[in-house]
Amino acid sequence: MVKSMKAYQVFCLGFVFATGLIAEPLRDPTLPGNDGISNKNKQDNFRQLVDQWHLQAIFISDNRRAVINGKSLTLGDSFDGFRVVAIEHWYVQLVSGQTNIKLKLADYSENAKQ
Repeated sequence: MVKSMKAYQVFCLGFVFATGLIAEPLRDPTLPGNDGISNKNKQDNFRQLVDQWHLQAIFISDNRRAVINGKSLTLGDSFDGFRVVAIEHWYVQLVSGQTNIKLKLADYSENAKQ
């Protein structure tokens, strides 16, 4: 019985060491950056999203409007998880959390010179 107990203890000890070498350390999911997505992946995903946005028009009147990807937006409207916080003559400002984006109208004056 003592022999089998020692064999069991050695087996358990070996198992503990082996799983410790294989397993990754636990991460606190409440800490920033521990959501399983690397910052590089987040930046790439964000760039792909913003690269697909096209500010097509801005209308300045009593009720300012902007058209992004064919969608008419006013102040406070949401677009792809961002909120429209400013509509100015040449740009629209969108915010999501601490991310702040300015979409600018294309400068067509350079094309006119050619």
